[in-house]
Amino acid sequence: LRSGLASEAEAVLSHALAEAQACSPEDEQAARAAKLRSALLDPGYDAASWRELLSSTACAPPSAELLLADLRLLRHRHHAAVAGHRGSDSEDGEHKTEEAKEGNEEQE
Repeated sequence: LRSGLASEAEAVLSHALAEAQACSPEDEQAARAAKLRSALLDPGYDAASWRELLSSTACAPPSAELLLADLRLLRHRHHAAVAGHRGSDSEDGEHKTEEAKEGNEEQE
């Protein structure tokens, strides 16, 4: 991710995490139940799809855990990208220094 996008993504995830942490477990369970009910009552109801949704909903960790994991992953990738960029700048600088030394030797 580019630096500006990483910062924006981190802000969005941080805001969503704060909202999820403010939500009680009962509220989250109610939202999951409403999602299942809506799928069950949908005109395009499909029993196999609904069972799959039920299974994934029942096995899903709380939203705050998912968002926190996403936020940590984003920060890790961003820091790794920044470190990699700094490393390439350092390598470029060393390469340029070697070129300058060679150029000075040729002039002498």
